[in-house]
Amino acid sequence: GSTVQLKARGEIAYLDYLGDEFEDEFRGSLAGQFNWTLMPDRVNFIVEDYLSNQPVNILNSFSPTNQQEVNVFVAGPSFYARFDDATRGQFDLRYSKSRAEEADEFDGDRFNGAARLIRQLSSRDLLSLTAEGTKVEFDNAGANTDYRRFDAYFGYTRELQNLDFGIDLGYTRLEITDSGERE
Repeated sequence: GSTVQLKARGEIAYLDYLGDEFEDEFRGSLAGQFNWTLMPDRVNFIVEDYLSNQPVNILNSFSPTNQQEVNVFVAGPSFYARFDDATRGQFDLRYSKSRAEEADEFDGDRFNGAARLIRQLSSRDLLSLTAEGTKVEFDNAGANTDYRRFDAYFGYTRELQNLDFGIDLGYTRLEITDSGERE
């Protein structure tokens, strides 16, 4: 039947700075993952949220004056199909929203769809075919360019006794969609 899995992990630190240049502070991060299996081996719905401190400018040191809270939220369903004993399929739909406290060029929405066909050749050999599309829309039109990305790739994996081997061959197309205007 239906099941729910919930995972959360985080850390908190108290930073006691020497001297008077920075005030002492608490700093932390939190990652939460919710997986609802509506129909086993058929339909899952996931929700993930990641909150952390990141630099405002990655080229500068990570000091109290160069940090911001960043939040990334992801949600969507996964659909699974078993065509026969060796062949299965997976279709994922995801929406994600990213927000940064200071750097608004990070803020935006992503829409993603992925379809996978997986064939188990033997207990050690696996073939896969994946097609994926992503639409990215940034909130700040001047800072970044909206785009669509399309990927298609073929994969082969072989598990040996002490080594796993994998190869992916594929194609990616990027389409700039930004008109430079926002409401």
